[in-house]
Amino acid sequence: MKTFTRFKTGIAVTSIAHILLAFTPLASTADARPSTQRFGCLGLNDFIDDAGAVVMNTKSRYVYKRLVADRSFCEREKRIVRISVPTRDGRCRVFTCREPLRYKR
Repeated sequence: MKTFTRFKTGIAVTSIAHILLAFTPLASTADARPSTQRFGCLGLNDFIDDAGAVVMNTKSRYVYKRLVADRSFCEREKRIVRISVPTRDGRCRVFTCREPLRYKR
């Protein structure tokens, strides 16, 4: 009898947890990304180096870039370039991946 009671209680607790989770407001994708403007330049570079690759808001919550620590975080066919992003203490140069240049012949 005790086994049945535990199983029944487990179902009830699990069902309540699912119901609560369904009604919990989730953060929007734009809110979930960190902003480069909240970091100083050195802090931003440390953050990117620790993560390896991270998607961050740059100019606003709707403008974002994938920033990388080095070439190993880019897809094979992409190249690494330095870009300038706004930070708390001015502008900072960081790496991102771009499509290779294609010359028309």
